[in-house]
Amino acid sequence: MIALATMSAFAADTEPIRLRFEAPPDCPGEAAFLDQVRARTAKVRVAATAEKARTFAVRLTQEGGKVHGRLAIEDSASQTEIREVTGERCAEVVSALALITALAVDPHASTAPPARLPAAPLPPPAPAIGSDPSAPGASSTLPPPPRARLPPNHPAPYSRPPSWADLDVWPLPVIPQLLPEIPSKWRFTAGVEVAAVGGFSPALVPGSALFVEATLTDARAFAFAPSIRFAAIEAVGGYVGPAPIVARFQLHTARAEVCPMRLVITEGVAIAPCAWFEVGSLFAEGWGSAASGSSDRPWAAPGFGGRFRWMVAGEIELQIEGSAALPLVRDTFLVRPVTVVHAVPGLSGFLAGGVGVHFY
Repeated sequence: MIALATMSAFAADTEPIRLRFEAPPDCPGEAAFLDQVRARTAKVRVAATAEKARTFAVRLTQEGGKVHGRLAIEDSASQTEIREVTGERCAEVVSALALITALAVDPHASTAPPARLPAAPLPPPAPAIGSDPSAPGASSTLPPPPRARLPPNHPAPYSRPPSWADLDVWPLPVIPQLLPEIPSKWRFTAGVEVAAVGGFSPALVPGSALFVEATLTDARAFAFAPSIRFAAIEAVGGYVGPAPIVARFQLHTARAEVCPMRLVITEGVAIAPCAWFEVGSLFAEGWGSAASGSSDRPWAAPGFGGRFRWMVAGEIELQIEGSAALPLVRDTFLVRPVTVVHAVPGLSGFLAGGVGVHFY
């Protein structure tokens, strides 16, 4: 009963795990991986067949001169934590993943680098006194001779102290911290831009834009991190044609835009492809020598382009964007009788730069 109680207490203090291990032939195997985990903590054991346990899936691959290791920790709630380690040698990566596994089971597991010293062989047992060395099962090895005793005041023989050079120790790799993955969240931005707008007027026209934006944040370098933007744009410009013609053009639009992903160049700097659609009105007014007039026409155009984003300080972000539009309503404006002032082209441009402030 005492032995049974001791075994039950031991089982309660350990966590059962299941292991799936996949590695190239020249890497340490599953047994070596388990040995390293057990060397760091005594609170882990292999689960029985029908026992409820977390699964640790280890996979090592070689890519060029690097070894890439991936550890997926799967629990019964269908939640998976992924940890990845890259190193120069298989042994380093296996050691790192074994340490991550040990820490996942026991936060107090040892983080010391394991020494690869062969265990010293134990001497064979000496035969019992009075036993026959030739008897079956008896060892023929004689007991070691007694150690010689030094006379009093005799100096002890010199023994060189051990050195790190005598050990073959694995370097301790950098282990990613075992923290729960931070879920993505929406970040909101409001800002203003100054722009140069073309297409609706004979020449580029200065303009301005006010916008609000919602972005799904993500820490990966290339990620599905969409942003949605709504902007109000205004551009007003004049035009002086062949004397005595003078014309003025005004564009007022509301734009809805989506940028489905982003590419991080460096920390705080990213670019994103975008597509948008805008609707509004185009007002034109002209004067000639003998006649004048005005016209207010609808404006609708899809567009596409890209945006450069740079976090300069705190929650302040600088933005530069360039895009092209495909006007769906292409009017021709003229001053009577037949002097053409402007014809809306099939492709127009938009270039803007501004600043945005993040708030949550």
